[in-house]
Amino acid sequence: MKTFKKHIQNRLINDRFREFTSVERELHSIAFHIHERRKELNLSMDDLSRISNVPIQQIFNIENGFNTDLTEFLKICHALDLKLAFE
Repeated sequence: MKTFKKHIQNRLINDRFREFTSVERELHSIAFHIHERRKELNLSMDDLSRISNVPIQQIFNIENGFNTDLTEFLKICHALDLKLAFE
């Protein structure tokens, strides 16, 4: 029987799978930073929703690493005074 670790190692050989996991990791990192910044500012999701004009469900989705609309993502970043940086 194949272990989960061996299964993942075999999948990581596949470039498309490796790219997918890298994207997922980045998405969850961004979600974590947004969540932490909201907490740092002592804002509830409801507060952030009012400030950013983004529905609470979308804020929930973003903070949980689900795919979302880029416009709403940027509205949240602006409301939290987060700057995007590109390499």
